[in-house]
Amino acid sequence: MEFTAETVGGGLRLGLAQGVPRDLGLHVAEVAVQAARSGATRPQRLPLPGGVLAHLKVIQLTRLLPLTHRLRPSRAVREARGLGEAARRGLPCVPLLCWGERRLLGLVDYGFIATRHVDAPSCHLAWREGRDPRILESVVDELIALHRAGLIHGDAAARNWLWTPPRPTVLDLPSWGRFGWHGQRLDLLRLLASFHWLTGGPELPARMLERYCERGPELPGDRRALLEDAARRAEAVRRA
Repeated sequence: MEFTAETVGGGLRLGLAQGVPRDLGLHVAEVAVQAARSGATRPQRLPLPGGVLAHLKVIQLTRLLPLTHRLRPSRAVREARGLGEAARRGLPCVPLLCWGERRLLGLVDYGFIATRHVDAPSCHLAWREGRDPRILESVVDELIALHRAGLIHGDAAARNWLWTPPRPTVLDLPSWGRFGWHGQRLDLLRLLASFHWLTGGPELPARMLERYCERGPELPGDRRALLEDAARRAEAVRRA
């Protein structure tokens, strides 16, 4: 997936996925700017010209964040790059339309990202409705594919995959990175903790980790330690 980017005024930089008309990107940017100014930053479905339905996220940074955070690429830019990397490797991911960020004196004020709306539940919700183990097995298999492609998700919980058989679709990639021991371990911890939270016990997370061991890269550390850390994460979520 290739991008073009330009500054369109008011400190706003707009990026377009390949093949996305500039007028469409400018229309999304206008909606995003209005949402940011009004504080209406909840994700929204946005009908676009040509019958396209978009999913728009506006991410507004609190000005209490350290300056170092606001000098970095915004969450919207990082997510766009993550989707681009996943798409280049042939992994199923939500189709990117455009992204943007506004900076004041070089500091991020807010950003936005628009993807095509995919009419599918998260794997988290799909499993709760049907209790079909194949849903969670497919998430494990897709995480293996992501890792073997040299990437990590950064927040690989079951809610961050859409149930689009035969393969789940990855979304929410602002924390993506290159594959490595630490990122692999964090992906597994968050995925296993989400399975633990869904099922309320250790049996299914243990089976899913066994599946990863059989089909995926070498584990980043001891299997028992991973399962115990994942159980502690799930318990912390319950108590929060």
